[in-house]
Amino acid sequence: MCLRGESTVLRINGLSDQEGRYFLDDPAREVTDLFHSSSPGVWIGQGASQFHLSGEVDSNDFTSVLNGRPPRSTLVPRHRRRRVGYDAIFAAPKCVSVLFSSSDHDQARAVVNVHHEALEMALGYLEQRALGIQRTDAVSKERHVLGIQGVTAARFTHGISRSGDPHLHSHVVIANLAHGDDGRFGAIDARGFLGHRRAADALYRTHLRFGLTRDLGVHFQHRVDGREEISGVSDAETLALSGRSAEIRSGIRTFPEKTRASRHDIEHLWEQRRGMRSEIDDQPRLQSSSRHLDEHHYAAVISRESPTPRLVVEAWANGARAGMHAGVVARVLRRFDIPMGRGVYEPSLLKRQVSESRSIHRVLGPRPVEQARLDAWWDQRDRLMERFIREPRLRRNEQPALLFDRQQVIARARRDGPERVGSSRDALWRQERSHG
Repeated sequence: MCLRGESTVLRINGLSDQEGRYFLDDPAREVTDLFHSSSPGVWIGQGASQFHLSGEVDSNDFTSVLNGRPPRSTLVPRHRRRRVGYDAIFAAPKCVSVLFSSSDHDQARAVVNVHHEALEMALGYLEQRALGIQRTDAVSKERHVLGIQGVTAARFTHGISRSGDPHLHSHVVIANLAHGDDGRFGAIDARGFLGHRRAADALYRTHLRFGLTRDLGVHFQHRVDGREEISGVSDAETLALSGRSAEIRSGIRTFPEKTRASRHDIEHLWEQRRGMRSEIDDQPRLQSSSRHLDEHHYAAVISRESPTPRLVVEAWANGARAGMHAGVVARVLRRFDIPMGRGVYEPSLLKRQVSESRSIHRVLGPRPVEQARLDAWWDQRDRLMERFIREPRLRRNEQPALLFDRQQVIARARRDGPERVGSSRDALWRQERSHG
C-alpha cells in the first residue's frame, strides 16, 4: 500500500550541523553494496559543476561547502551561519521500496537508478521555478527574488528504515549558498521550498512511475481512495515489510539505532519478515491509464484554490496516474506564454487558461501524457477553437462534434472506447442514430 498522505510529501528540513556527520557516517550498505561503491554520497545540482564538484562526495569538500567556503573558490563567509543548508528528503512509495528489497540485484539497481533520475528531475524544477535569492532595491527598499544559477547539493541514498524495513529514500543536502543572476552569491530564499514542495514531490512521483514502467515493465494501479499500487506487490507483503508504521501506530516513537549490516544480511532479514506475512486479500484496485491524463483528478486539484503555475504542475503530475516524463510538465507551462514568476511570487491564472471545456473533451477526449501525442492534441484543439470563432452558431449550440467528419468521430469512439471519449460516448451514439 503506497500511502499518499501528508507524511509522504517531500520534506524539507533546515540544517545547522556544519560538518554533516549524520550523512557522512552512514555507509548505507543496502544501497552501496549493489553498486560496489564505498560512499553513498554523490554531488548533484547545477551549482556543483561551477565549483568542479562531481562524483562521490569527499568529506572535506562537503564540510567546506556547508561552511560557505566551496573548494577552489575565493568565497569567505562573513560570520558563522546558523542555517548551513537544507535537507530535502525524497522518499519512494512503499510499493517501490518493496521492489527495491528484491534479491534480484539487477531489479534493485534499476529501481535505485530510476529513483535517482526522478529526484534529479524534481531538483531541476526547484532550481528553475522555486528557489532564488532575495535582494532589496536600493531606491524603493522593496524586496524581490532573483533567479539562481543552480544549487550545490549532495545526494545520500538510503534503503532501510530504523526498524529494518525496506525504505528507499534520498537526503538531498542543498547548501545555503547560490549564485544569483546578478552575479553575486547569497543565501537561498527558503520560502520557495514551502511553496513548491507539493509540486516537486508530484513531479518526482510521476517520473518515478514513468521510469519504472519504462525500465521494468511494471503496471501501476490505484485504489478507490486514489492510493498507488503496483501490480504483483500484494498488500500482505507490504504490511509484512512495514514494521515501522506498526510501531508508530502502537505509540512507539523512539528512534532505534541505524543498522550497518551488509546488503546480504539485510536481505535475509527481509525474507524472514516476508515469511511471517498474514494471508489477506488485496483491496480493490483499478488499472491506471498509461496514455491519458485523469481529467477528473486534474479538475479536482485545480478547483481547490486560485490556480498558480505550481498548482498546475501538481495537478498534471498527479493526474498522470501511470506516470509521465517530468519534461512534459515544463512544456505545459511554456504553453501559457506569460511570465511565470519565481518562488512564492507567481501569478494567479484564470481557470479557463489551465482547463479545457467539456465540449473540447467530447471531441478530442482526455489530454495525452506523451509529448508528441499531446502536441498533436493541442494542434487539433487550436483548429477547433478557430472554427468556433468563425462559426458562432456552433459555439452557441455547443456541437463541436459537427466540426469534424461525423464518421471519423464515431470511428474514434468505437476504436478507443470509454478511455478515449469518456462520458461523451453515449452522446455520439445518439448523434449517429439521429443522422442515420
